Amino acid sequence: MPMVAIYRRGFLPLSETFIADHIRSLRRYRPFVMADDIVGGHYRDGQQLHLLHEPGAGKWKRISSRLTGHYDHLDGQLSSRSAGLIHAHFLQDGAGILPLALRRRMPLVVTAHGYDATVTAREHARRTEGLWYLMLKPVLMRYVDGIICVSNWIRQCLLEAGYPEGKLRVIRLGIDPAALPQVDSPRCAGARCSWAGWSRRRASTSCSTPGRSCRPACARSR
Repeated sequence: MPMVAIYRRGFLPLSETFIADHIRSLRRYRPFVMADDIVGGHYRDGQQLHLLHEPGAGKWKRISSRLTGHYDHLDGQLSSRSAGLIHAHFLQDGAGILPLALRRRMPLVVTAHGYDATVTAREHARRTEGLWYLMLKPVLMRYVDGIICVSNWIRQCLLEAGYPEGKLRVIRLGIDPAALPQVDSPRCAGARCSWAGWSRRRASTSCSTPGRSCRPACARSR
């Protein structure tokens, strides 16, 4: 069974259990999970985690590894396990792991989940990871083999941001109803659904008008 290296900078916030669900649902690939750090409130779900940096690695060592894509103790593990593909979650993490993919000439696939595709360049620039993404965005656009968009709207935002149409593929995230607890209550009768999410700055939208779209416009990240 082929192996895929899965990268998330911080593994794993409780708000990102969908990434753990993705890893657990793999059937045709064996996951090799990589991260820079274990974040507080992490959700590992029994996954073996491989940290990019050795214990005690200082700031300059981390910066050097990020720039060159050379991670001393991880290179041997990747070679011995023959991972043939890197899958990064969020565009910023795609840029973060790009030097490693370039140095090892590994195919790279990135999933754009939401805010990473919709915020402006100015908002990206407020964070170190966003600045890194903006700097490497032209290289990422050329090198990446494919970008998974979780909705048509995310795809449209990336098209407007200049990403090549041929590299964008929509694979919608969904919820398996069978995995949810069943509730038998008359209060659920006629319940309406609301949409909530991130766009530009923090935004939440609720729409109960049939046939009406309440999605915010894409924020151009040029």
